[in-house]
Amino acid sequence: LRLATQVADGALKRGETPVLVLLSDGRGNITRDGDPDPALATEQALAVATEIAARGYTALSIDTGRRASARGRKLADAMGARYLALPFADATQVTDAVREVAA
Repeated sequence: LRLATQVADGALKRGETPVLVLLSDGRGNITRDGDPDPALATEQALAVATEIAARGYTALSIDTGRRASARGRKLADAMGARYLALPFADATQVTDAVREVAA
């Protein structure tokens, strides 16, 4: 998420309109320092997601878990992103969702 934010910032500086598409199950597992600490990794991910929302970037969060999850929804909400649960979506719905947020 941090890298995606940096890429989006660069695109904005070039006059482009960034759209972030996140594929995640919403679980934090590795911290920014590379430590295997799920609780801290989740906290850090939510903090960056909040920064993304504060910047006003358009975003789509696709939950890749086996079923829709509160974790995935919470991450999407923190980003201010549209949420799509992959188990309930086919390729056409994913494509349509990306096009919709990018429009």
